[in-house]
Amino acid sequence: MPKETLSFPDLSSFGIATDNLKSLSKPWQKFFIRLTEIDSKPTSEWNEYHILSYFLRKYYEAYKIPYALTYSGAPLSCQEIKILKKVYTLLSTTDQRKVKVYIDWMFEDVVSKKKFQIKGITVLLGNSFANEFLRFYKKQNTITKQTEFPQEYQKLADECGLTIDTYGSLLFVINALKTAADPSEDFMPESKQFIQKLKMHSFDFDILKGLS
Repeated sequence: MPKETLSFPDLSSFGIATDNLKSLSKPWQKFFIRLTEIDSKPTSEWNEYHILSYFLRKYYEAYKIPYALTYSGAPLSCQEIKILKKVYTLLSTTDQRKVKVYIDWMFEDVVSKKKFQIKGITVLLGNSFANEFLRFYKKQNTITKQTEFPQEYQKLADECGLTIDTYGSLLFVINALKTAADPSEDFMPESKQFIQKLKMHSFDFDILKGLS
């Protein structure tokens, strides 16, 4: 049986020379082959692997050297992935977009503006950084009924035949479902389908609690 030959995409945006990857095990080679998925996959569909890919790119952009991974264990359960799982917990979120914003903030506000040197991905677990970011995030994401609904969610609404262009219009739909006199499956099926799509895309419904 012929030996499997893997083809690598251009990884120059990560500072990675693909010739150096050919000596790695096949699982690790496949790990690197998938790095560029972040260019085509919506952030709402990312997982810890994609967040790590994004961190690797931001690190290279900041320092012009590739980030040195630990290569400990299997690729999708390596030390860096384990750390990122803890980051989700630290930020009290399941939303990969919030973690992406955290990484952006780390490199733009902490590294670039404050000249902080990142020595490893464990910097993301610093509680002082996390607390500062959470205050920043709350200030940047204060939502009112008139706040425009994110485009990626508006597209989901369009797929269901709905027009949801503000958080207020989303709240209206949710309240209509809650107070419906007829809770049958045939009642507002498009709205129910839309709410299900939001759940599948990890929409944070808690942000609606402050809207009455």
